[in-house]
Amino acid sequence: MKKYTFGVVLTALLFASCVVIPAVPHYQGNDPYYTGSADGASFLAALRQAKANALKLAIIDLIGDTEELQYRSQLYSVFYADSNPLSYLENDYVLILRRDESMRGSYCEISIPVKIQKVRQTLDALGIYGRTVPVADGKTIQAAPEVQEAKILSASKGNSVSFIEQYTDSMLYMVVPGKQAKAGNAFSKSAISMANKYLLDNGYRAVDYAAVESLQADSATLFSQEPETADLSVVQWIAQKLGADVYIEVEGITQSGRENSGYFGKAEVNLKMYNPSTGELLGAVPYTSPKTFDRASPEAAAQNAVKSTVFKAMGAAVEQAKKALIRDYALGIRYEVIINNTADSKLMSRLRTKLKDRVETIRVMNQSAAQTKYAIQYFGTVEDMEDIVYAAAEEVSGLEKMELVMIRGKTLMFRSGQ
Repeated sequence: MKKYTFGVVLTALLFASCVVIPAVPHYQGNDPYYTGSADGASFLAALRQAKANALKLAIIDLIGDTEELQYRSQLYSVFYADSNPLSYLENDYVLILRRDESMRGSYCEISIPVKIQKVRQTLDALGIYGRTVPVADGKTIQAAPEVQEAKILSASKGNSVSFIEQYTDSMLYMVVPGKQAKAGNAFSKSAISMANKYLLDNGYRAVDYAAVESLQADSATLFSQEPETADLSVVQWIAQKLGADVYIEVEGITQSGRENSGYFGKAEVNLKMYNPSTGELLGAVPYTSPKTFDRASPEAAAQNAVKSTVFKAMGAAVEQAKKALIRDYALGIRYEVIINNTADSKLMSRLRTKLKDRVETIRVMNQSAAQTKYAIQYFGTVEDMEDIVYAAAEEVSGLEKMELVMIRGKTLMFRSGQ
């Protein structure tokens, strides 16, 4: 029997050595590669979503992240739903950068060429207009005029790149249990503690979880009483209240048991990073630990696995969040400026003109007699943004008495003073 088994194994090895794994053909086209990542119930499901996410990054490059958010429902049915992304991608040239197990099943990270001109033509057909903008390699892509103007303005200022680098290096992170996790259980406590330890040990800033718990305890009354919370989750609201630039949700499962003269533990962790201003998912990092051992108890072995897994996963989580925000803030930090009591639309138009000269982009999100809301991108802090609004208001007759009502995260609310 042993001889037969060895023969089978040897035959299999010889056969395997003759198998040639086909390489991805070399791409000869001019379309740019974009990366995308996702997890799903199966590898194919994760791959499909990763392709859609890569396509989304190309669309953001063409029209800007604010516009992509504005037209998200329209874009979804045309570009992102079902098999639609395949029409805009060079699928034969997809590169699998990473393939792993995740809590949902499988995780996939890819790089793939996007048919940029076909995407532009479809955007034009949808009425999301654009025009040619030069890029670094001498080629051209299409972008909305306000995006082009913002890029030219940002380049002329000369400090946009350094500002964004400094901003992302000094971001404040808030780590919380995931939606399915129980806040008080041992897993959540260990995971949050280790995540914050990683942040502090590596020179990043972290929100003390005690401050999160304090706001959670008061959220039943404060959340409903505070203005502009209808579209926010409680966690997003807390992140804004505490000034976090990124919040990270931690979920996971553990296994433990007896083995040899001690106990083993394994942990599977999933970190999801979000932008508190928009609620947008910035990235996801699934990570599975090898077995860890402890002589004391299975609980201790499981805790060891959680700590080592979270500590390793946090490095990738921080880098993903930074890369996503550097991309999203290429035209400036996104602020939301809300002005109450705006019955005079001409007055608001003059204010918008004054603001336009001081910021990278400005777009009206909604306007009524009761309230006007602007989405503004600007290379500066929230305090700088407040000063700019005051300076612009002072130049518009009738708005000299404008006053601040609230700052929460990157949302600023004013009374018009009319």
